[in-house]
Order: sequence, then C-alpha cells, then structure tokens
Amino acid sequence: MTTPTAGPARFSTRLLLSCAAIGAAGGLLAVVINYLLALVPPSPLAYAVYTATIGVWALGPLVAVSLFRVPGVGLLTAVFAGVVNLVAPTGFLQVVNFLAAGVVLELPFLVMLYRRWSDRYVRNASVVALVLGSAGYYTSCALAGLFPASFYPWGALATLAATVALAIGVTLLAQRVAVQLARQGLGRRQPATVVVAADE
Repeated sequence: MTTPTAGPARFSTRLLLSCAAIGAAGGLLAVVINYLLALVPPSPLAYAVYTATIGVWALGPLVAVSLFRVPGVGLLTAVFAGVVNLVAPTGFLQVVNFLAAGVVLELPFLVMLYRRWSDRYVRNASVVALVLGSAGYYTSCALAGLFPASFYPWGALATLAATVALAIGVTLLAQRVAVQLARQGLGRRQPATVVVAADE
C-alpha cells in the first residue's frame, strides 16, 4: 500500500468543484437528518441523539479529507455543506455549525502542521475530531441544564458509547467512499494527495 503524503495546498478549480460536489452531497444528507430531528420533541433523549449523530453531518468533509489530504480541504467542504443547509429548519445557524465542524475537523492535522497523512492517522484524527465536536455540543447542553440529574450516569454513558460508535462508523464509511471515488478517477490529478487504499 502506498501512503499518501501532503504537499502545499492546491485549491485548483478541479479541487474546488470536487469539494463543492462532495459538500453538497453531504449537506443534503444533513438536511434530511435535520428535518427528521426537528420532528422529535425537545427532551434529554433528543439532545442525546443530537450529540451522537453529529458525526453523520461531517460525512462530506471527512470524505474530502480522506480523498485529497490537502490542508484546509475539510473546512472548505464543510462550508459548501453549510451553504446547502440554508434550507434546513435552522437556516443560517447550520452554516455556523458546519463552519465550526470544519474547524474542529482540521485541528488534529493542524497540530501536526499538516505533516501526518497516513491512512491510520487520518482515521484516528477524524474519530477524535468527531468525538470532540460531539463533546462540545453535549457540554453546552449540560451547562444549559438540558440533562436532568436522572440522566446520569447511564444516560451519559450510553450517549458517549453511541457517539464513539457512530464516529468510528462514519469515519470508516468516509474512507471507503474516498477509496471508491479515487478508483473512479476523482482526485487523481491532485499529485500525492489521493487515497490509494485504506488500511484494513
């Protein structure tokens, strides 16, 4: 297996259009999820579900990161996904949410100065980023008093387990989709930034 390495960020027209397409696809998925979640009455269970499913919203940016391995590509794709979500129930707030998600997704790569791009690192960094994003949302809900005392400890533990499981599942799915897109030719003109194969 060849391990991709990242060179300088190259936001070519091809890369921008690819990120826009991937972001739009992931954004449409998020729109559907947002409308479904809007049907759920506010409750501790609903906020727990929101926490656990945050990783699904980041599917598009995760695919882009796994495919191109270019600094900033996760944030760029998240912005495109956020624009699509202007039609979601919360409108512009979703743009802000996706922007924040893109920043969080970039952090594990930024702290390594964008020098680590192996399949294993991308996978682990993506899981960590998704869990951190969910933890931030959960903390804001907890500080707002949205979880009663009866929610602890089992509700919190179940939420954590579901969050980690979904973060791992979404990350593996994103890498698998990236591999398939690479095999179809998407990204091949981005030298040294394309997934060749995912670690098994």
